[in-house]
This record gives sequence, C-alpha cells and structure tokens, in this order.
Amino acid sequence: MKDNQTVQIMSPGQVLDLSSALTQAIPSDLPEDIAQAWIGSKGELRDNVARLLKIGPQYSSLRKQWGKIYKDVFDVKLDLSPSGLLIPTKQPGFDRLIVVAPGITEQGVYNECAKLFPCWGYYSDLNKAITHSDRNAIDRPYAVWFRNRQEADEELKNKSANALAEEGIPGITLLECLLFELVFFKETGQHLDVKNITLCAGSRDSDGDVPDVNWNRVRLYISWYAPGSYDGDLRARQAVS
Repeated sequence: MKDNQTVQIMSPGQVLDLSSALTQAIPSDLPEDIAQAWIGSKGELRDNVARLLKIGPQYSSLRKQWGKIYKDVFDVKLDLSPSGLLIPTKQPGFDRLIVVAPGITEQGVYNECAKLFPCWGYYSDLNKAITHSDRNAIDRPYAVWFRNRQEADEELKNKSANALAEEGIPGITLLECLLFELVFFKETGQHLDVKNITLCAGSRDSDGDVPDVNWNRVRLYISWYAPGSYDGDLRARQAVS
C-alpha cells in the first residue's frame, strides 16, 4: 500500500468474524496467572495483535524521515520498522505524522528549537512543569496524526481543554507540539501559529493548567491557560492515535 493512502475500514461482518477467530485462538488451557497478566496489560496486548495483523500501511518514507530527524537532531538511532513503531490508522484530513521517542523531553526539544530561533517559556524547566501528558513514550516510540496546518484547528476554536475532554476530542501534547514546530521550521523556514495559539490540551502542569504555544512576532512563546479558558484564537490540534 502506498504512503499516505487512506485505509478502507473493515465491515461490521468482518469485525465479528475476526473477533470470533481471535477468541478461538485463545488456548483453553491458558494458565490463570498468564491470562490475568494480559488482562492487566491491554495496551501491550493491543500492540501485539496489531503487529500480528499488520494494521495500516507501512509508511516507509515517513519512517525514514523520522529516523533521520532523530539521528540528525538528537543523535538517537531508533527502530522505526513496522515491528518497532505502530502507526495508527490514518483518517481523512490528518496528514501530519509526529513520532515521539523514549527519552525525548519537552525541555530537550525546546532547547533544540532555541538553537534555531528565539524562544521564551513561562517555566525555566518544562520537564518539571509538565506533570501529565495523555500520551507517553515509555519503552517504545509512538506515532500520532494531526491536520497538516500552520495554524491550529479552526474547528476547535472557543473550546477549552475541559470542553474538549467532555466531547472526547484528544488534543496535542506540549511535547508533540514542540516537535511539530521544530520539524515544520526545518521543512519550511516558517513557524506554526503566527496568527493563533495552539492549546496543548493533552498536557497539564502541577496546578492542572494547560500549556499553549505560538509564534509571538519574534519568538516561540510558551505560556499557560486554565483548563476552562477559551477564546477565538486559542485552538487545540486534534490528535489521531
């Protein structure tokens, strides 16, 4: 399958047939402790089944691109093969892939940005400031899709982080946003959000506030909003993971 091709989703009948086949594949004599271990590790189980079924296209050019980014910028060599990185099913309109690797931090990406252009952040240490992110690369890299836009999603203007959570709309994390900014600048020489502000609804600081990022005329600017705050130029970026 070609890179960036939209995937045809299986039919309801195929879902039932495949679910039945997977259920039948579970050994009837599986020890209780092993069964309970898998029940408690549903994320790992999902990833293993996904790799077995080879879900989604291979996206070889995107894998190579991100491998080069991590090697050139962070001096990190990653296994981004299909067995090393599961790329989620691509949805129409979501064409920007961001790959997050273990050990890569908000402050680390911020520091790389600061080598290329002026930056300012409300907190001196973003790693300590961010206490929660909706997605984390613990022991393996992960991939997430966004709309490939310079400005944050107009569809999500006037929606606070609280409202997005209530509507079940996942948002970009601060780390993902900084990686997006870094890659976008390297590709185009321009910056994200020169007119609006990205609300990083997938992250929180120790007070429960939400980080935001924009290009404030002459520098990359990181500040914070209360989770109930909203505005016309404050917009999240929806994530597909």
